[in-house]
Amino acid sequence: MSNGTDPDSTDVTYLGLSRKSLLLELARASYAVGIGTAVTTILVFGVYVLGIEPPGVVLLTGFSVGLVFLPAGLYLYDRCRERDLVIADLGHAIVRPAALLYRVLRNP
Repeated sequence: MSNGTDPDSTDVTYLGLSRKSLLLELARASYAVGIGTAVTTILVFGVYVLGIEPPGVVLLTGFSVGLVFLPAGLYLYDRCRERDLVIADLGHAIVRPAALLYRVLRNP
């Protein structure tokens, strides 16, 4: 430890981002993909339960919107907000009713 510097205390950067920023971006992306997947799964399950057979174009469009455009939009929305991980609140709002429904259906 010469000159009062600690080699472990330096900021490590990956792709020009600090470790903290990179982890925050990964958390944003994972929340966005998780919410998009959950919404798509709920819609597909609802269509299956109702017995509706939509045409192939509708299915392709639905999956594209739910698995590509919705996560991309949520990620960009979260990037533009002043507070970090705004979409985490949306994720919790989706998970709580699904967990409650599971708990109700599991215990008849």
